[in-house]
Amino acid sequence: MENKHKTKAKRKRWRKLHLGLNLVSGEIVCSDLTVDDVGDPTTLPGLLDQIGGPVEKFIADGAYDGTPTRDPSGDTLW
Repeated sequence: MENKHKTKAKRKRWRKLHLGLNLVSGEIVCSDLTVDDVGDPTTLPGLLDQIGGPVEKFIADGAYDGTPTRDPSGDTLW
């Protein structure tokens, strides 16, 4: 991250803010703040638990693709 953002870290760790949005209303429906070494797919179950109902559509970047975003039966978590 130091090279990417051209800054020198001094005992600081990067944080990632994971957000779930209602794309119609623009409302933030779930969020999680993690340290930089926590992978995106591992935050997905906690984010989905914050949503009070079914998820009609799930759009994410490629970091959420693959086995961690599926339950043991092979079905998607969303």
